[in-house]
Amino acid sequence: MSLAENGQAGECLRFWAFPRTCVILGRAGQWQDDLNINEVRHDGVPVLQRFSGGGAVVQGPGCLDYSLILSQEQRPELRDLKKSYAFILKAVASILEELGLETVVRPLSDLALKEGERKISGNAQHRRRRWLLHHGTILLDYDVSLMERYLRMPRKIPEYRKNRPHAEFVANTGLRADAVKAAFQKYFRVHAASQNPTSLEKEHLSRLVSRHGPELCVDKGPQEFSLEETLLTPVVGAV
Repeated sequence: MSLAENGQAGECLRFWAFPRTCVILGRAGQWQDDLNINEVRHDGVPVLQRFSGGGAVVQGPGCLDYSLILSQEQRPELRDLKKSYAFILKAVASILEELGLETVVRPLSDLALKEGERKISGNAQHRRRRWLLHHGTILLDYDVSLMERYLRMPRKIPEYRKNRPHAEFVANTGLRADAVKAAFQKYFRVHAASQNPTSLEKEHLSRLVSRHGPELCVDKGPQEFSLEETLLTPVVGAV
């Protein structure tokens, strides 16, 4: 998004994922509050921290992640935080409906199955003056028991959750990654990033990681977790 803000890039859609299980805290998250740290340490699960808000999540194979870089100047409806979430998530709900999945938007940043209101997508944003990054996860066939193992019950619980534990609250969509990617591309009609990041993107992200270091030390020190794994992993690939 920094490249877009500096006039070096435009609107973009990218799909990405992590090749192994990891835990990601929100910008203000504290591992002491959010994680079952003994299990995380025992299993050697890396803990990362993103620069967008929201709660802690577990990522890995079976999660399809998407990122949208969108212009607030070209799309004035995105200037308001709540309206931007409503606009984008309504669009994602329409995409999933085309694929045969009925979902509902649950404030502020969730998508849930219409039947049973089980969460299938969490989302977060990072905003600048002219551009925003909206990213989210769509669960395809993820092992939801890992959430139960590594995450505590969040402090802020949406009303629709009804205090359900992770394994009862979260569900997979069963959708194919290629079908989801094609539907996103058709709906948003923005530039689809190639599977491999450009040299400019790699250079910019390398500087970002060297300054902020996404890996958190929760025990004996950070593990090996490369830039490509943390930020650039193509996995199911961009369209």
